[in-house]
Amino acid sequence: MNTKTPSILSTTIFGIAATVIVTAIITRPELILDALLSNKAVGQAFVISLGLFFIIWIYRRDLRDFNEAQRIAAEAQRIARIEAEARAEVLRIEAKAEAEAFRIEAEAEAEAQRIARIEAKARAKALIIKAKAKAEESRKIAKKAQAKKERLERIRREVLAEVGEDLIKEAKEAAKIEFEKEEAELKEQLKKEILKELKEEALEALRSNA
Repeated sequence: MNTKTPSILSTTIFGIAATVIVTAIITRPELILDALLSNKAVGQAFVISLGLFFIIWIYRRDLRDFNEAQRIAAEAQRIARIEAEARAEVLRIEAKAEAEAFRIEAEAEAEAQRIARIEAKARAKALIIKAKAKAEESRKIAKKAQAKKERLERIRREVLAEVGEDLIKEAKEAAKIEFEKEEAELKEQLKKEILKELKEEALEALRSNA
C-alpha cells in the first residue's frame, strides 16, 4: 500500500489551512468575528474549515500511527525472513557437515579394509615363504639321510666283501648269545626286585595287623 502520496497531500492541506486561519486570527481578528456573527455562510464555512482542520489533524495522526505499524510489521517480516534464512543456512551447514562426516567415515572404513587386505596378503606371503623354507630344509635333510643310508650301505657291502658270510654268522651268534645273557640277567634282577617289594608289603601288612 502506497501511503506516501496521501501523507504529503494531507500535510499540504493541513499546512495551508493552518496558515490561513492563524494569519487571519493574528492580523484581523475583528473582521473574522464580524464575518462569523453577520454572515451565516461565512460562519458555516469557518466551522466546516475548523472541522476539516481537526479531521485532517486526526487523520494525519492515525496515518502516522498506521505507517509506523506498517513499518514495524515490515521490519518484523524482514527479521522473520532473515531468521528463516539463517535457520535454512544452519540446516544446510549441518547437512553438509553430516554428509562430510559420512564421507570421511566411509573413506576411513575403506582404508581400514585396504590395510587389512594388505596385512592378510603379507601374512599369507610370510606363511608361503616359511613353508617353502621348511620344505627346502626337509629336502636337504632327506638328501642327507639318503646320502648317509647309501654310505652305510656301501660300507656294509664293503665289510661283507671283506669278512665273508661265515664271520657274519659268527657275529650274529655272538650277538644272540650276548642278548640272551643280558635278557636272563635282566629277568633275574626283576625277580629280585619283585620279591623285595613283596617282602616289604608283607612286613607292612604284619605291622598293620599288630
